[in-house]
Amino acid sequence: MPSTFASTVNVKFSTKLIQRVYEKSITDVLVNRDYEGEVKDQTSKLKITSLYAPDWGAYSGSVSYTDASEVVGELVTDQKYYAAPKFKDISKFESAIHDPENPVMAQLAEKLKVLWDTYVLGFAGDVAAGNRVGTDYTTGTVEIAATTGVVTGTGTTFTTAMVGKGFKATGHTKWYRVKQRNSNTEIVIENDSDDETSAYDGGAISAGATYVLQANTALAVSTSNFMASILTLKQKLDEAEVPMEDRSLFLPHVAINTMLRDAQIKIAVPAAYQDLVVKGLVTELVGFKVFSTNHLTGNNTTGYRCIAAHKAWLTFAEGLAEGPETIRLEGDFATGYRELRVYGAKVADERRKFAAELFATFS
Repeated sequence: MPSTFASTVNVKFSTKLIQRVYEKSITDVLVNRDYEGEVKDQTSKLKITSLYAPDWGAYSGSVSYTDASEVVGELVTDQKYYAAPKFKDISKFESAIHDPENPVMAQLAEKLKVLWDTYVLGFAGDVAAGNRVGTDYTTGTVEIAATTGVVTGTGTTFTTAMVGKGFKATGHTKWYRVKQRNSNTEIVIENDSDDETSAYDGGAISAGATYVLQANTALAVSTSNFMASILTLKQKLDEAEVPMEDRSLFLPHVAINTMLRDAQIKIAVPAAYQDLVVKGLVTELVGFKVFSTNHLTGNNTTGYRCIAAHKAWLTFAEGLAEGPETIRLEGDFATGYRELRVYGAKVADERRKFAAELFATFS
């Protein structure tokens, strides 16, 4: 086979493969691609730039100009997967490009779809501290050191499962997150930021303060409180002034069954969203496009980490790092096809508020 023809066929196979992934994956529903740079090698570093305008000023006869602030985060394509099928008959490889029922093409696309969906839905821990819905922990009282963020509890039983959860004590003006657990009566909290050195700026909190450690355990959701739980998610995003458009909610199949039994909820898919049904769209509810997925973190015993998000929340990048190419495997009397795909995602600090998490079991 001439090399030019082989190159054309390889590109067609790779293009068709990735198109099939896009057709069925929920990834592009959830993510944005607002990054600067190009995916061109195995570990590409890309910039996420967020530009913020200054506040409106009260006019009293003169105008003062203020710089628009720029916040830059870094996304790294650190996920690397290759496809390497081999074909005894080269004609079967070529036919896979044109045959929508070809099992090799369909299976490769489905497996990459699962990898992507599982990966992006695994970012539930990157919602803003304070944007979680579950069963809160409020037992005992606390005292907090001014600069270290060391929380000393009285009557508390802090656990390692609390690490990463939102924390707010009486006297705080914003939410923090648990950085580490030292003992049943001591944890350390920090600012809710990944793009700066860990620090705590909440000041000293005197002993005896009450507090909330958010969504420590799963909320038991049934038809009696399903709608209330979804409305609480909506409230979290509304309070953060997240735009109403482009909001989606990702639920496990068991949660969809709970929703379908709720007499308050009428299931309908607007005609404009018909192309999303293949991705798992079930209905539209209080401003969310609701998707059913089997790839959320968790289970129905300890709790699913369900995500409600706006597209601005998670930035995703993917591309080919090597290939596509075909290689003659002389020992096997076969032709091998190979491509290496890389991808990565990042929630910039300023965008953490664009998502909320429901930590729940469903019945």
